[in-house]
Amino acid sequence: RLCDKGANMAAVRELIPSLVNLGLMGHPFACPDMIGGGMLTVFRENKFNPEVYVRSAQVHALSPMMQFSASPWRRLDAAHLAAVRKAVAIRQQHADYLVRTMRESAKTGLPMIRSLEFVFPGRGYACVNDQFMLGEDLMVAPQMKDGARERTVRIPPGTWRADDGTVTTGPCETTVSTPLDRLPHYERVRAAGVKCPDAFTVPKPGAVKPTGWLREWAQAAAKGATGRMEEVDEEFRKAWAADFTPRGKNLNWFNGT
Repeated sequence: RLCDKGANMAAVRELIPSLVNLGLMGHPFACPDMIGGGMLTVFRENKFNPEVYVRSAQVHALSPMMQFSASPWRRLDAAHLAAVRKAVAIRQQHADYLVRTMRESAKTGLPMIRSLEFVFPGRGYACVNDQFMLGEDLMVAPQMKDGARERTVRIPPGTWRADDGTVTTGPCETTVSTPLDRLPHYERVRAAGVKCPDAFTVPKPGAVKPTGWLREWAQAAAKGATGRMEEVDEEFRKAWAADFTPRGKNLNWFNGT
């Protein structure tokens, strides 16, 4: 999961490139920060922003996981709560596709969240960091600017059906409306039985010969090492003991809990 972020649109804009980067680093099921920002200062300093909460929820909606922190029904007015409910409904609508994509990622190691450049390489999408692909067939283009009610969407090659029913053939750019409760997303329209060729070929086990630190890590993993800290640090081994009791002046770090 991404580290805790602030309650502002700048933090929301960090979500997509951070998720993409985690996927490229080998984490196929990377998850965003908590919806609306996970930093405690959000609540301590009264920085809660309901629109940031909604736009954050919309990024989560078609990510591997939605994780709520502040309860939306306690913090939001009726309009913002309805927008969050709609984001959850979008996730439910695509639940079967999410599960299929998870299973494919578990088998191939490919990330669920992918940049447009990853899926459509060499077409000038390397700097597009406000849209993402969920698997091969679902493109997501959240609103990333506070107060904005429209945005430009890059449509990659192929035919795409938007959440509002509009069908567009790319490559092209289009401007779409983004009222508070809208998460623009596009399903790839394929001919029956036709599967597009993969932009990324998964090598067979053993085809890649690692070198340097990666080779050392692979050799250690083959012998059973997991990379968990208790394997290399005595203090961590103590902490994992069944009878371990935490002690220290910094334990009660938030309101005595």
